[in-house]
Amino acid sequence: MNLDTGKQKVITEEEATVLEFTQAINDQPSNSVKVKLLALYKNQQTRDDLLEKGYNEEFYNLEYKYNQEYMKINKEISEIINKDTPIENYWKIAIENAKFFPVNDKDKEILKFLTNIEVIHDPADKKSFTAYFYFAKNLFFDHSILEKAYKFNKKEDSYTESKATEIKWKGSAPNIKLVKKKVKKGKNINTIIKEKTCPSFFNIFVEKEEEDNEEEKEDEPDLNSEADFIQNDLVPFSMEYYLDLQKLSGIDDGFNDDEEEENSDDESKKKKKK
Repeated sequence: MNLDTGKQKVITEEEATVLEFTQAINDQPSNSVKVKLLALYKNQQTRDDLLEKGYNEEFYNLEYKYNQEYMKINKEISEIINKDTPIENYWKIAIENAKFFPVNDKDKEILKFLTNIEVIHDPADKKSFTAYFYFAKNLFFDHSILEKAYKFNKKEDSYTESKATEIKWKGSAPNIKLVKKKVKKGKNINTIIKEKTCPSFFNIFVEKEEEDNEEEKEDEPDLNSEADFIQNDLVPFSMEYYLDLQKLSGIDDGFNDDEEEENSDDESKKKKKK
């Protein structure tokens, strides 16, 4: 006797893909074609396994090896910036000029105390890493380090999970604003004050909720882009951002200028012919 508990089995994305292929193959009218398609499917699985467990693993290991070398070089960044007379507001200016994260006025005051950013990769899970944000003593929080760990999902080939320091703010948080909202109860209309998340650099340390306003989500970079930017752009190219020299902008501008000059030359030639 089968008992229906009313619960449906939740299947993984991988299981859903297998079911999709199985159904599509079974829908074929010819048995000989079904056999051949099944063989092709097994061939594809072998190739995917080779890619995931072979090439990708070797690539991750090689990348990790060089990341260890980069880490040594990146440590020199902090030594150069902070040795003797430190470069004032170095990381604040670099983050502002990068224009990757939203930075509000209160963020700017807090980021004056940011002294270093360090990226350390997980030796057991080589694509995953933790970013450490070092702060001098300040009036906004007691933390000397804020951490953000990025977990890499090999099947998705992207960063899909994260865990961050929960900041214990002294006073109001820079990423929260108070908004007044009118609530109607019967014939009465009451005004309540509600907290709302606003664009801020420090939202990277806040776990995103599914019910978060879609408009607010658009103001924040997605996790994968954020992880890529911190480890591959912000830290190694901090000087370019500090000087407000956007990476590759010169090449792009030069190309556009050449293209414009060519177009203007073509136009002038046409006019001369006329």
